[in-house]
Amino acid sequence: MCTLTLMRCENATGPALRVECNRDESRLRPPARSPEVRTAGHRRIVMPVDPVSDGTWIGANDAPLVAVLINVYARSLTRDELIALAQRDPPPPSRGRIVPHVLAGGTVDEALARAQQLDLKRYDPFRLVVADAGRYVHLLWSGDNLTVDPIADFAQPLFFTSSALGDEVVADPRRELFDHSFFGSACDPAAQDGFHRHVWPGREFASVWMTRPEARTVSITTVELDAHGARMTYEARAAENPETAELTPAESVSLDASSRH
Repeated sequence: MCTLTLMRCENATGPALRVECNRDESRLRPPARSPEVRTAGHRRIVMPVDPVSDGTWIGANDAPLVAVLINVYARSLTRDELIALAQRDPPPPSRGRIVPHVLAGGTVDEALARAQQLDLKRYDPFRLVVADAGRYVHLLWSGDNLTVDPIADFAQPLFFTSSALGDEVVADPRRELFDHSFFGSACDPAAQDGFHRHVWPGREFASVWMTRPEARTVSITTVELDAHGARMTYEARAAENPETAELTPAESVSLDASSRH
């Protein structure tokens, strides 16, 4: 359960990319750990760590590339169904291992090839986006079929979202807000930050910064890529005031592209 936006910018050294991702999780799931630097193949990667799977939903490497995985829900799931999914024996492999796997690649093409090598029938449905500062690819695994959009250049900001309520429940209102927030602007970090922190009073369940009895947004991760490398900033929901959109102080980790192999 996540909301993801990608926005291409320009800086003094050329193309840059700003990625922002809300993670929505069950209140029963333990909090993630702050970003750690690890190794995937010959690449260094930075990623927040889910303690259940020792994997992640978002990561960046020193190529630099960014990869984000979003769960896919074709319909609304009840609390009992979510618990049953979590208690399957044997459990399916964690989707949290997919992002580190594809980030062992040094280009969007290599990351795509690594994703296509996975035995997808073992995994629950997911959406995967991989990008560098100029290009991206989007994959959708439905549980039965894999759809891969052609690798494309960034022409405009991109938006993806999901919810255990059923993706269709939140997609339209969040899309409308996204279109309004980014209207007429190709690169506006303040608008992107505001979108990811937006709450509709009385409709918190559908908000980008969402809250409902069994789940809530638990963190916002921002990744910035340019010719120099990748920088990840991680902000978790403040424990002192857990029902508001307050965040802990940002923690940032950078990977220098000059260190790549």
